[in-house]
Amino acid sequence: MAVISLRNLTVRLEDGYTGPSGIGTGLINFPAWTGIGTGAINNMSGYAAGATTVVVDGFTGAVTTGKRFTIAGDSVVHTVTAHTETLGATTSITFTPALGADVADDAAITPLGGYPAGVTSVDVDGFTGAVVVGDYITFESDVDEFGLPIPHKISSSTETLGATTSITFTPATQQVVPDNDPISYLPHFINVKIGEGNISYTEKRNVEYKLDRGRIDSVRLGNDSPVEVKVSFTWESLASLTNDPPTVEEFLKRTGPAADYVNAASDPCTPYSVRLIVTDTPPCTTVAPTLYQFDNFLWEELAHDVKNAQVDISAKCNIAFAQVTRVES
Repeated sequence: MAVISLRNLTVRLEDGYTGPSGIGTGLINFPAWTGIGTGAINNMSGYAAGATTVVVDGFTGAVTTGKRFTIAGDSVVHTVTAHTETLGATTSITFTPALGADVADDAAITPLGGYPAGVTSVDVDGFTGAVVVGDYITFESDVDEFGLPIPHKISSSTETLGATTSITFTPATQQVVPDNDPISYLPHFINVKIGEGNISYTEKRNVEYKLDRGRIDSVRLGNDSPVEVKVSFTWESLASLTNDPPTVEEFLKRTGPAADYVNAASDPCTPYSVRLIVTDTPPCTTVAPTLYQFDNFLWEELAHDVKNAQVDISAKCNIAFAQVTRVES
């Protein structure tokens, strides 16, 4: 039996939700500025590293606050925070971060699409319906230090003709999110605090030994056996209050706030199951995290110890082996 250490673990339950039906596939909609000419530095002596405002010429229209750009000679990507126009054409730009290198007069300004890290609202296209406030989404390019997508909770959205065109969310992005970056919906989930409990799982295979006149002659594999999982945890409550997220039991039983959750099995006609994901993230950053994923997790017994506020879950998964992966940084 493989026993997972509880130190540094995060435990997560997910259902099979993939977003509102018929909503389409959303993409980031923040292209580079176009149609306003080609800007360049307009200062005979250029600018030294550390500058955050530059005088420019060559534009025939106005740049857009929040747009990104580079300046020839400086590899740093900058984001427009303010700009000044003369007769409708941008003549100075204030930006962040500061210049990382000196730039010369007439150095070309190259516009870039997408959002910098740290934003909490994005324009989108591709949706054919409205997103749901409270749901979680990810952006393909916004990942943590281990390359895992960062969940963002939708706090508000704007629709045009019924289709979402902007989303506000929390937490802020950690990475640059380019134009046309795909947006994915996350399933409903809860993170489980195990406390003084434990998680263990057993993988079995049926090996059949064939005899020839009483002696072992050959061996073959028999029928598959489901992975068996045991989870023990302490509880604060087995039932939720109004506006609370579902408890572990409600998530497993599809009751309370989880009453409309979606079967995680590929066949919706099978009994309701969930996905159990356990992540072991050692404190030493040189050691890669390990993910243990148990698909089609179906509980069979919930043993309650009221005195110790503990629940022992006995479950089987409709898989022969757990999915165990190391996350490369």
